[in-house]
Amino acid sequence: MITIAHAAAGLEDEDRVPFEHALALAHALRGRLVSVHARRGAGGTFPDPAAMLASWGLSDAVPHERRHLEHEGEPLAAAQEVLRALDPALVVVGTAGRSGLARLLVGSRGMAIAHGLATPTLVVPAAAHPLVRNSRVMLRRIIVPTGDARSAEAACAALVARLGPILGAGTEVVFLQVGSDGSPPSVTLPPGVTSRVARAEGGVAAAVVDAGLDADLIAMATDGRDSWLDSLFGTHTERVVRETPCPVLVVPMRRAD
Repeated sequence: MITIAHAAAGLEDEDRVPFEHALALAHALRGRLVSVHARRGAGGTFPDPAAMLASWGLSDAVPHERRHLEHEGEPLAAAQEVLRALDPALVVVGTAGRSGLARLLVGSRGMAIAHGLATPTLVVPAAAHPLVRNSRVMLRRIIVPTGDARSAEAACAALVARLGPILGAGTEVVFLQVGSDGSPPSVTLPPGVTSRVARAEGGVAAAVVDAGLDADLIAMATDGRDSWLDSLFGTHTERVVRETPCPVLVVPMRRAD
């Protein structure tokens, strides 16, 4: 049985929708859900997954484990430590999508958790339209940027490995080529999944965000920050997460030597 983890450091409003995504994915993939909540001191409660499933008209249960960490130190580090030991198939987090100086000073708890993990993370921005609707995981169109073959292949491999069982007829993968760079990766998609190439001009992040207007999911690989400018403005992936109208599957990738 696979494990889907929902990670939060505060259990605020931005964490409820990601919890719904994690629960719906665990149900669709016939897995279990582990909720990891780390904060300084006590407080906060998890939504009731049984009640949520019942409200969706689903009678079958999803095994659910709660891990509430009352931590006097840095709660994000505590959550990352538990998640590394847990080694789930997928982590689901929320983010408020701050930008510029506010992001540098306050940050995003969801992206901070994702940065410290080797596990693919589904980031659900507060302003994004959800991919879970009426208890169903809707994956009709998925955007995969093809800036370089290595990152595109990593994103596709994680997409198929983690979400393959719920991809099929009616799912389209759009390989987005920005400018003259990139080409579709050589990957085998699940039966019934179609693909095509789309081209766009301009900046990578802006082009991906625009493509996401008509998509259910964006899958992007990242190798982390590259310069001090990234600390202020974020990587391409972080900029997409801040502005995208849909959830983003963030796939960690080791830097090439």
